[in-house]
Amino acid sequence: LRVPELASAAGRQSRLAKFVEADADKDGQLTTDELKSLLNPKLSEEEKNEIVSALDFDNKGKLPIDFLTSTSTTSLVARAFLDRFDMLQPLKFPVMLSALQSDQDLATYLARYTNLQVT
Repeated sequence: LRVPELASAAGRQSRLAKFVEADADKDGQLTTDELKSLLNPKLSEEEKNEIVSALDFDNKGKLPIDFLTSTSTTSLVARAFLDRFDMLQPLKFPVMLSALQSDQDLATYLARYTNLQVT
């Protein structure tokens, strides 16, 4: 869960402003190096590479700012939401998604009611 100051409108605007500022060529995308420059300086280069490579799942070396700010249908938030639907598909029953803290909690709960893999 995000702390309130990050989840608020002001926090979202602040993150967006940092992304735009870090976008050196102003093409609306951050290179992996630009994104790493925004990460905590206390992280090792290896830790930064691990974080960025997980975000750059298609290995293009650039991430659209929209993707990082959840303002597109391919954003991290949209993908996580759709992944939950994919996880529930084996049940073949209508399911209402609620604000559980993590997908693991949901998977553990649902695993009690099926022999099929739900993760």
